[in-house]
Amino acid sequence: MQPWAVGTLFRLGYLHPLSNRWSFSGSGSYQRFLNDTSSTATIKFSFPNEHADQRWQLWALDVGVQFHFTNPGSFRPYARGTLGAAFWDVKYLNGDPVSVTTSSGGRTDFASQEVSLRGALGVVHTAGPMGYALEVEGMYLTGIGADFSQATDDMRSHGAVGVLLKISYDLGYSSAKIKVTTSEPAATTATAATAADADSDGVPDFVDRCPATPRAAKGWVDVDGCPLDSDRDSVPDYVDRCPGSDSRWRVDTLGCVQDSDGDGIPDSGDLCAGTLRGLRVDSSGCPDYPPINDTVVLRFEYASGATRLDAAAQAKLLELVPNIRFNPTKKLTICGYTDNVGATESNLALSQKRAQVVKEFLVAEGIPASQLVATGKGEARPVASNETTEGRALNRRIEIVPMK
Repeated sequence: MQPWAVGTLFRLGYLHPLSNRWSFSGSGSYQRFLNDTSSTATIKFSFPNEHADQRWQLWALDVGVQFHFTNPGSFRPYARGTLGAAFWDVKYLNGDPVSVTTSSGGRTDFASQEVSLRGALGVVHTAGPMGYALEVEGMYLTGIGADFSQATDDMRSHGAVGVLLKISYDLGYSSAKIKVTTSEPAATTATAATAADADSDGVPDFVDRCPATPRAAKGWVDVDGCPLDSDRDSVPDYVDRCPGSDSRWRVDTLGCVQDSDGDGIPDSGDLCAGTLRGLRVDSSGCPDYPPINDTVVLRFEYASGATRLDAAAQAKLLELVPNIRFNPTKKLTICGYTDNVGATESNLALSQKRAQVVKEFLVAEGIPASQLVATGKGEARPVASNETTEGRALNRRIEIVPMK
């Protein structure tokens, strides 16, 4: 048997716009082919001829969506996809059914009711309410619902491709009319009646839920014709300069969250406005530093008998400043220690000077002097043996001790 060849298709369809690009599609169609089993011809038409000896006909109902690649205009290319039900049969020209085997080995008419899929590409030209379209459509019979043996299923064609010429009429079409009024004797006023898309946002008035959308929002509306607000901050996208703002926080008229002190917490939720930049803050925007309960031990590289803080020492102290500053009620004792090299009295005086220099540095960084006490301990309380170079280095230290 030759494959089913070219035939005619008649279809009545309906399109309902869902947006300026998407439409709902529904249709009912009828197809009829004649098949010639005695020749090698591949083109057969739906009217009888002397060679055709069988005919195939199909009734189908389909629903789906159609997408237009451009906004409304004279020429609009589109694509369509549908799902449907196909009812078809094959008979001899005298009306007798063609018998085939079923999957269970029995016999049945060569007919079926099964699920079908269709896809189409086309272009439509509109002139007023009339439209003319040329499209290429493919149909696939899925076999869902059919009951044929494998041999029969292999024999039949599951697909068909057709070229369609379509004529359409827009039932909702209306043209703008001009009304002339002479209510003022000295002037004539012309006003246009409401057009199909009064606010020019690309969404027809009959589905537009926001019919007064500003012209600046064109291209920034949803399927209902309302301005998009992707981040849900109540500022439409077409004016939103901060489209990714967190919807939990209040924003300004440009859709941006205000954070005056730059601590990462918006002003509307910041309980400590004016926090210095660089400080760690909690979810309320207040400095987040734990209480000082433990002794901090610092070992600086001093020249012999020197008290000056080098850059490395200053950097270590600066790391402590925020924590001390935001524990203002905690008083601290700065203790200086030395190794046992030299006279005990000299070591005690040197440790006092080194502790005092640390205090002065912290005060210069904003720590109240009343919060700090500097004291020298000399070579007392060694933490390692003074008999080795390594031990003596461990004993030369500054301890910052929280007062009870």
